[in-house]
Amino acid sequence: MPAPRREVTPTPHVIEELAPGVYWSLLDFPQLELLPVLLDPHAPHVLCWGQHVGRSRWEDFLLPIADPMETEAVLARAVELDFVISTTRFLALSPRMGPGIRGVQLLGRPQDYLDMRRIAGPELWRLLGEIGWHVWFDIPSNDFGQVASPHRHVVERAIAWTQAHR
Repeated sequence: MPAPRREVTPTPHVIEELAPGVYWSLLDFPQLELLPVLLDPHAPHVLCWGQHVGRSRWEDFLLPIADPMETEAVLARAVELDFVISTTRFLALSPRMGPGIRGVQLLGRPQDYLDMRRIAGPELWRLLGEIGWHVWFDIPSNDFGQVASPHRHVVERAIAWTQAHR
């Protein structure tokens, strides 16, 4: 009879190397104020995915229904989108975006096939390495967040900031 499987729960604030040169840590209850500490002002892009705008009730939106450059006034609820934005603009908007932000700061423009919902593990880190990246983050609305970077000092900075702002 095989041994029972045991789930291993990561310990917050411990750095693990997920792949060669990819450092990761679980953070307990990180806050959005961590983002300016993590992001490199010289890295031009932030890619966010699964960003929710709106609530579960019908609200007025201006959305590109038929053409990406033309918006239509519609009623919508809980719109979810992926987008690339400049680091400067992202930092200006992030406090208004609210918690629940998943993103990666990139040195180059992402390829069309980079689907952050579908690509994970070693393949994700390989593709991000091809583009050039500074930090990957998941700052939830509650609970535990995550941070990864090809730069160990960035993850160390995230841990130190999170521990200091409990």
